[in-house]
Amino acid sequence: MRFPWHFAKESGDRVRAISSTRSLVLFTLLAGCSQQPEPPSVGAESATPTSQRPDSPAVGPISAEVGVVELTSATAKLDKDQIVRFQVDYRFTSGAPVKTYLCTVNFPNSDQAGVKPLERFELGPEGTFTMGIEVGDNVVDAYELRFSEADSPDRGYTVISNTLTGQVITADVSEDSAPGK
Repeated sequence: MRFPWHFAKESGDRVRAISSTRSLVLFTLLAGCSQQPEPPSVGAESATPTSQRPDSPAVGPISAEVGVVELTSATAKLDKDQIVRFQVDYRFTSGAPVKTYLCTVNFPNSDQAGVKPLERFELGPEGTFTMGIEVGDNVVDAYELRFSEADSPDRGYTVISNTLTGQVITADVSEDSAPGK
């Protein structure tokens, strides 16, 4: 087997120069591979808040800490369009909204269920979110809510909250059609 430098001895100085240039380029590339960027200082992420907008969410490292959410209260009202409208109050008791979330609603004694995906920019450390689930002509009178999180939706969700239960309130038709409403 012949190596480039053996070939260079036989062919002359032109090939030797090309072979030397390749070695220099290869050495330069390999030398650059050992440089590592400095890691960010501890706490730098939490010390510098990031402005987050729905059209351009902040991209950053995903926290390894599992969040814990307390679902404090919810109201569920069935409107005339057969949609149960929820207003859910929540609070992160551990962790922060830095992942992808899912609010799951089950209606006991019914085949009806629904989910509301939420991204980190839609949530704060505590607050309220709203959602609606179309139930059609199915009878729903109670609900169960749970909150889950995932690093990515394709990796599966883990339940991180209490189960909040309550009764579905039927909208009063005369209230919706009253003057001034």
